[in-house]
Amino acid sequence: MLYQIIYMSRATEAQSASQIFDILRLSRSNNSRDGITGILMYYDKCFFQVVEGERRFVEACFSRIASDSRHTQVTAIWNGEVAKRTFPSWTMGTADPLKLGQQGKDSLISLAELKNDKESVMTGNSVAAKLAHWVMLDFSNVQ
Repeated sequence: MLYQIIYMSRATEAQSASQIFDILRLSRSNNSRDGITGILMYYDKCFFQVVEGERRFVEACFSRIASDSRHTQVTAIWNGEVAKRTFPSWTMGTADPLKLGQQGKDSLISLAELKNDKESVMTGNSVAAKLAHWVMLDFSNVQ
């Protein structure tokens, strides 16, 4: 059975496009080796990521992520077994979180909106859980 972790975190400092590219490059290399797929989004010091694969590799990956000094408030908003991968062809995909809301206001919100919501993962997790669900559904339909 496959395992999935969805988390959000706060960057300790703003990340440049070059820094995000470096994170993606290293993630893709490690994930290819470990059979992990997923997606990473970043906006205004907020990270959102889905990591999926064999449980031991996903948990080891999340452990590395949680101890990375580039961010704090690493909060798993969902984890568990899944029947199939949501991102089967992405060793680590990425998406512009500001454009996600363009898929339809009723089905998806952007990380910019989430950041400004007082019920977000930074103070609670109801909006973050909905965002994770919407993002996964949206990207499942794209692939």
